[in-house]
Amino acid sequence: MRCSSSSPRTRESRCRATSALPSACQRTTAVTWMAASHGPRLMLRHWRKSAVWLLLGALTLPATARPPIQPSRGIDLLLQATPAGIEIAAYRSRHNPPRGVASPPMAVAPGLHLEVVSTAGSVIEWVALGDPHLLLFDDLSGARPRLGIEEVAERWLRIPLAIPAGATPELRIRDQRGEIWDSVALSDLSDLTPSGDGGARRGGAAVEPVLINGDSAQRLDLLFIGDGYREAEWPLFRDHVATCVTALLGAEPFATYPTAINIWQLPLRSAESGADHPCDGIQRQTRLDATYDWPACRTRMMSYNYLKAWLIATAALPEWDNLIVLVNDPERAGAMPPFAPGPVYGAYDDLRYLTIHEWVGHDLAGLMDEYDATEDVGPIGLPYAPNCSASRLFPPWQHWIRAGEPGMGTFRNCAFNNLYRPTADACIMRESDVYAFDPFCRERAVKGLFKVVRPILGAEPDPGEPLLLGPGETVEIWVETLEAVDHKPVFTWWLDGENAGEGYLPWFELDAASLDPGIHTLAVKVHDPTAMVLKDRHHLLDDERSWEVRRF
Repeated sequence: MRCSSSSPRTRESRCRATSALPSACQRTTAVTWMAASHGPRLMLRHWRKSAVWLLLGALTLPATARPPIQPSRGIDLLLQATPAGIEIAAYRSRHNPPRGVASPPMAVAPGLHLEVVSTAGSVIEWVALGDPHLLLFDDLSGARPRLGIEEVAERWLRIPLAIPAGATPELRIRDQRGEIWDSVALSDLSDLTPSGDGGARRGGAAVEPVLINGDSAQRLDLLFIGDGYREAEWPLFRDHVATCVTALLGAEPFATYPTAINIWQLPLRSAESGADHPCDGIQRQTRLDATYDWPACRTRMMSYNYLKAWLIATAALPEWDNLIVLVNDPERAGAMPPFAPGPVYGAYDDLRYLTIHEWVGHDLAGLMDEYDATEDVGPIGLPYAPNCSASRLFPPWQHWIRAGEPGMGTFRNCAFNNLYRPTADACIMRESDVYAFDPFCRERAVKGLFKVVRPILGAEPDPGEPLLLGPGETVEIWVETLEAVDHKPVFTWWLDGENAGEGYLPWFELDAASLDPGIHTLAVKVHDPTAMVLKDRHHLLDDERSWEVRRF
């Protein structure tokens, strides 16, 4: 880009755009893989306790220390687990590659895992899957509520991945013994996606915008899909979505970052209202086959046809990042099982609670329920989710305790009675009449948002074009950032590796008189200083851009 001595911005607009800088014991579980007439099965000693470890522990172990990956491409995979095995079944491209995704050390994660393998054979990234056939659920069948474990014969798993710049890797599913269950080259992924759109264009309206704040490449795109709504009930579906949207915008992180999200809705025509209740003999013909009593009778969990939802969402809104399946049934229930495309819940009276708890809490923040349970899970010494810790002395939220945050500590009972939670009763993951997160869970929600969106939304001139600067010329560089309602980002400008200024100004004026002839580098580093995040080891709140400057 050639720059002239006349600035494209007026002094008045420049002034408007800126402001002054105002203990753990561990148990090793013997795991044996064997082939039987039903296909591969995982045979466990101490089955109940170890199954929970396989299901959840592998998903939430502390990540290895490493610099954040800077991806150039994001993809979504669908894995299909059946009694015969597990395979990579479908894929789609993502507008927003996930950021700061880290995995636990491979040596300590039992069960299956998905690997991203470079052409040189090294593992670039990997995701622990545990045993995909085992699910945890709220068991209400006895005199006292407890957590149950159920084996599910067939299951679809959604895996978002970030592929590093220039990489053409292979994707593999491998078990802890090293056996490869499936592998696909990145270049061959397009051959996997099932034909059709899951019926997106049959008996359904077009996707409808609800709240649009900007380009999908720079926002989190959330899609509400209605199931169990007859066409005459579509206005009811839209009313339900409006209630959910009000709840989202009133809760963190969207109360602080309201422009970070685009919200869409997709009404689907079902033949009948409601959802299946198999344990009561009730069957309903709906587009996504939503069902209660899953994976067992008298649970508070629901399910739906993951493949149908994934295909319909992709056909209707290719840009979607997250989805919520809203079911036209008044019975209270909801679920966000690990690796589901998105949560599902019924149109219960308190949609505010379900929306914040299920989507923001479970999906976006990756939190676990903190309800009391009747059984412990053994002294395995590792947290099953960030907000449920086996260690009383070194929980993942200890930085908030050390900072003296009121109410933060270690409180016994977090899904299991030998795990600890961050607060007594200040989080929606435990209390149904609390519509907010404690400081640590709120921090997780904020970082969950910044795994999708970036602090920098755009820059002018385009960083991909060199800046040509002749004698007597100047150029102004502007940076657009994600807006917060209570604070401003900090900009640090660097010229040839030297600090050229720091503050809240989103622009920088470069004068040819200050440069020797030749090639120079101008860079800006942006940091979001929100008080809601104390610890950000993956630098999710940091972003940067750079320009090549040619002075002649």
